[in-house]
Amino acid sequence: MLSAAYGMLAIVPVVFGFRLVRDGVATTASRPSPIAESRSASGELATIIKRLRAKWAQRRREQREFKAWLEITAKPLW
Repeated sequence: MLSAAYGMLAIVPVVFGFRLVRDGVATTASRPSPIAESRSASGELATIIKRLRAKWAQRRREQREFKAWLEITAKPLW
């Protein structure tokens, strides 16, 4: 019951078209355009891809370092 009341309060600005202040500029409460959504989605996707590539590169570096460490420690000291 209480969550339904909060849900209704979240809809009020959209239904009545209250103006919101975003980044110091008053805007109406409306959904972003599909173009803006696709640009932000492609930006998020690009960020995800960059992070994955960085993780892969880090993993490859760690594997090379580990192989080098194994070669060094496999040799007896004397």
